[in-house]
Amino acid sequence: MINTILVQVDKSCSMARVSLNNKGIMEGNFWDFHPGCHGIYDYGDFRSYNDLASMIRQKLFKEGKEVEIINETYKYID
Repeated sequence: MINTILVQVDKSCSMARVSLNNKGIMEGNFWDFHPGCHGIYDYGDFRSYNDLASMIRQKLFKEGKEVEIINETYKYID
């Protein structure tokens, strides 16, 4: 099974969302993406949405799992 990390970005309002296998990991403004903002410490010290995706991939690789990262745009709805 290939694990899918989905990185979605809405540049019009500086929002991003990162999910793993259709389960939301984090969503927020670009500057929210660090462990202390939402208390997400499982993936180490990340500083952006792309960094979070890379840290998730790295953790899964260490567990011997296959991973793909998909980047796409989305429309954030408040």
